[in-house]
Amino acid sequence: MPGRRMTDGQVLSLVRKAFPPFTSQPSYTVDFKDGIWEISCESNGTTRSITVRDADGVIVRTNQP
Repeated sequence: MPGRRMTDGQVLSLVRKAFPPFTSQPSYTVDFKDGIWEISCESNGTTRSITVRDADGVIVRTNQP
C-alpha cells in the first residue's frame, strides 16, 4: 500500500519479539493509519497492544497487563 515503509509481516515480527504469545495460536489485529501501526494481540483471554512508528520501526507505546 502506498505510504507504508513496513509490511504487515515486518510489524508482526516486531510485535512477536515484544510480546511473546501466551499460547501457540494468538490472535492479532493490525491497523495502519497516518504512519502509525496499532497492533493488538489476544492470547489466553488477555489483550495486549503495541504502537509502532512506520518510518523507522520504533515501538512508541505498549500496553501490557
